[in-house]
Amino acid sequence: MPGTIDTEKLLQHLEDKWKDKSCPMCGHLDWTLKDTISEIRDFSGGGLIIGRGQPLVPVIPVTCNYCGNTVLINAIVAGILEKGGKEEGMKENKAAEEDDKNE
Repeated sequence: MPGTIDTEKLLQHLEDKWKDKSCPMCGHLDWTLKDTISEIRDFSGGGLIIGRGQPLVPVIPVTCNYCGNTVLINAIVAGILEKGGKEEGMKENKAAEEDDKNE
């Protein structure tokens, strides 16, 4: 079940790692974080292949509000997802786990 990411965890990762926060295209500093994870898959000649070992890269888009340039943050490297897809930094899933424990 999709949920929103832990934006505080993502912001901390960006604060630690992103040294020059100005947009490389326009130089502005006004960014918007998407609060969900998107995915990139390998191009397969225009057809959609689901499964069969098709690798996915989970990313969180960060978009410049001035020119639209978009930086993609790898959700595994940022600590939002564990390798294999476990959602470490997902708010909705953490709440669901707590509900399961209380039942």
